[in-house]
Amino acid sequence: LMVYAAWQSVYAAQPWVVNPQSSEITFIAIQEGSAFTGHFERFDIELKFDPEHLDSSYFKVSIDTASINTHAPDRDEILRSAEFFDISQWPDAKFNTTQITSLENGFYLATATLKIREKAQQLYFPFQLRILKQDPPLLTASGELLINRFDFDLAQGEWRDTRIIGEQVLIRVKLKASKPIRR
Repeated sequence: LMVYAAWQSVYAAQPWVVNPQSSEITFIAIQEGSAFTGHFERFDIELKFDPEHLDSSYFKVSIDTASINTHAPDRDEILRSAEFFDISQWPDAKFNTTQITSLENGFYLATATLKIREKAQQLYFPFQLRILKQDPPLLTASGELLINRFDFDLAQGEWRDTRIIGEQVLIRVKLKASKPIRR
């Protein structure tokens, strides 16, 4: 049993430490026909990844929805309200991969569940990932995902009108991570 446990730890994806100052979760949405951008200032990402062991690789992301910032305080308050994220009931959004598949040349496809408010949707998230062989190794990843805000009840009352807020939201993720320092 101990030999099996040791084998599992050697041949399993290893953890990476995400650098929040060098990582970002941003989005682009449409308000009254014009695009606006925003980001989440606080999020936590648990990441295990090894291109040779994708079966044990994963991303677990928790986003503090109260940290939304579109550089428009009035709009941010509306987005935090019960009409959109309803941060008093659902303070975070969750993104968890269930499978990662290699495509080619550093491109991957994650099967994942995104949960916002009480609504969870399975989706596919294409991303590019590179591991730079340096000391310590550096992992960089980026990807985009287009979601329909109605799939997550991100529109109540007058905000359901797509002439006010567009139906689609483009989410962009960029992250940098390093291997934990062993002492």
